[in-house]
Amino acid sequence: MKIDASSRIFIVSILIIGLIILCLFYSFEYKKNLKHPSYETILSSDYPLNQVVYVEGSITEINQDGYYIRDNYHNRDIIFKVSGQSPAGLDDQVSILGVLGPSYQILSVEEIRIISDWKYRFLLLRSFLAFTFLLIIFLHYWQLNIKKLTFERR
Repeated sequence: MKIDASSRIFIVSILIIGLIILCLFYSFEYKKNLKHPSYETILSSDYPLNQVVYVEGSITEINQDGYYIRDNYHNRDIIFKVSGQSPAGLDDQVSILGVLGPSYQILSVEEIRIISDWKYRFLLLRSFLAFTFLLIIFLHYWQLNIKKLTFERR
């Protein structure tokens, strides 16, 4: 079944409009559906003191009092001090659900998730290898026709 150019343009434009509508809906409804305050709320004048917040970042320093995690939010570094022993090592990625105290301090941790640095790098390596493998298979069966700007089966 061949689809002419005007039908392709119509279908593509409908799909793009649908995607834009879904993106706009997500951006408008995102803040309403947050379970915990966002970084924007934490950095604003409406600091959610003694409320449960969700923060994430990499561990930058470990000492006897606790540990520090750093995250970048809109090109602004945020450093949180977390009380208690560190369950992870330096440069590990952590996601923490805890009670926010004064001066960006997490007083008590309710839940913590850890992604070790080596696991993160291994995940990137696996993804790169999978992408390379799929690209080789794709280019084995298809070729680009530059004049028509289409892929054609070999």
